[in-house]
Amino acid sequence: MTRKSMQFSLALLVCLPLACALHPEVRVNAPPKTAGVEADRWWEKTVDQLPLPFLAIYAEASEVHQRKGTGATYIDWYKGSTDAGVCQYELQLPTPPPELAFARVRERLKGFKADDLPIPDERQDHVVMAEACRGCMLEQALDVWRNAHKKLNPTRLKKDKL
Repeated sequence: MTRKSMQFSLALLVCLPLACALHPEVRVNAPPKTAGVEADRWWEKTVDQLPLPFLAIYAEASEVHQRKGTGATYIDWYKGSTDAGVCQYELQLPTPPPELAFARVRERLKGFKADDLPIPDERQDHVVMAEACRGCMLEQALDVWRNAHKKLNPTRLKKDKL
């Protein structure tokens, strides 16, 4: 090995971890494009894992889209860490969900009241974007989410206004 190749190898070893830290890994969690067993499993697992306050906002937004005949995919971004450093997670939630998944959402939310929780779930604030809007504009889709959030968290809004 020549001196230049050793220097180059050493530079790569030093720069690679820095590059990974500056460009975090992005992990996308989205439902399969086609309906079927795999999609049903994805929806079941996702609905069962979402915190109830977040799921309630998603359900309310889905109801609005269903009534209006519109739809959007809401994006929930949140950070996590891995052995290699920071990881950005992206959960894609299309609205309205398939009927089987929507029934599961409603079942999970039976008896749920946002006021029962002393502190709002922090994940409610994670949705920062909507995409793949159908029958509505981006701003309208974001308004649907914001209005669902306001409807389910009136006490949170009072604190935010102060």
